[in-house]
Amino acid sequence: MEGEEEKKALALLKEKILKEHEASASGPPARAPEPWDYSNHPLYLHHSDQLGAVLVPQALMEDNYDEQSGSMSAALTIKNKIRFVNDSST
Repeated sequence: MEGEEEKKALALLKEKILKEHEASASGPPARAPEPWDYSNHPLYLHHSDQLGAVLVPQALMEDNYDEQSGSMSAALTIKNKIRFVNDSST
């Protein structure tokens, strides 16, 4: 008698799992990923990207343009935004 009850319980559980699987498989279609959903795309925004973030600590002055330019290029390259700034993000 116990074996039959276990078989019935397993059959009911299997049926329930199959129904749940069918319901989830026929649910709404998944959203197709946009190009900027990938971290290598220049328009991708990471949660740490902020408007007020300081990318280069020194201010731009007449006598430090080369240093400032190199630091800014390095910072933008690290954040994968150099193509966006140079207008080559197509």
